[in-house]
Amino acid sequence: MRPKYNKPPLSLSNQLRHLENLGLEIGDFAHVEKFLDRVGYYRFNGYAFPLKDNLTGRFRKGVTFSQIKEIYTFDRTLKLHVFDAIERIEVALRSRLVNTLSNSYGSRWYEDAALFYNSQNYSKNLEEVYRSIHRAREQFILYYRAKRIMMLIMLHRYGWRLKR
Repeated sequence: MRPKYNKPPLSLSNQLRHLENLGLEIGDFAHVEKFLDRVGYYRFNGYAFPLKDNLTGRFRKGVTFSQIKEIYTFDRTLKLHVFDAIERIEVALRSRLVNTLSNSYGSRWYEDAALFYNSQNYSKNLEEVYRSIHRAREQFILYYRAKRIMMLIMLHRYGWRLKR
């Protein structure tokens, strides 16, 4: 059974009043209201939490909206840098893996079940590879799919000539 939650939702202006009643120095109300509309009260409150008194739940004396926004902005920037680095590492690892396996076992190594430890997962993984290629919207994959389709059409139309 879900616990009852009896707090009514607050409008943006009531959220601001509530933060102010908790001791937060707001500053420019219009700016803060726009920020809360974009970011959300509960997300903002997560960044405000370390600046509150643990016993009372009120903001420590002198805490401003700008201080909390700086923490939010720092966290957002840090996440962007971390995810950028993770993406670069992922691409480099994938590239090395594909290059190594392709040079050792051919360009369609992923279709060779003998290269995989678990044959049950192999067919599931291969299906997922084909589904991913079908769903992909990256330009290079769309080009690859179009090129393969054209090759299949050409083989179908003119393949009889190859048999002679």
